[in-house]
Amino acid sequence: MHTPLTSHRYFFRFPLLLALLAAGCAVGPNYERPQVAPSQAAWKWTPDSLTATSTVLPVRRTAQDSAVVPNKWWLIFADASLDSLESQSLAANQDLRTALARLEESRAQVQVSRSFLYPSVRLEPSALRQELSANRPNPAPIVLTGVTVNTFNLPVNVSYELDVWG
Repeated sequence: MHTPLTSHRYFFRFPLLLALLAAGCAVGPNYERPQVAPSQAAWKWTPDSLTATSTVLPVRRTAQDSAVVPNKWWLIFADASLDSLESQSLAANQDLRTALARLEESRAQVQVSRSFLYPSVRLEPSALRQELSANRPNPAPIVLTGVTVNTFNLPVNVSYELDVWG
């Protein structure tokens, strides 16, 4: 008598499946490790680095330097797209109240987008009061009286979705 695990059909399929799985994990023959640029110990702006052609220079931080922040701090990065975004935002945010409202709105949007990272807890209380009449239909030969029924529910719903793949 043959069991399914010792049958010759399954005996040849298992090594084939194992070989296909191993081949899917192999790195190609032309793989080259990517080069990583060395990083500096510390990066900080200096007053002379605010020109459009200069780049950020690594310098030593002092308490006196950290208190000074330039008006056009984004020029440190020498990025044309950042420059255009900053000029657009300065032109669009003439009113301080509007800018603060946009800041609060963006913070609220961040909170909403992060809310899915945490479990959801809902409390849904309910109360129901019913009065049953003494004149309601009665199939049995007994006398009915009026009744008041109170029903209270306090359900707590907790839900969380696991993100297995990241």
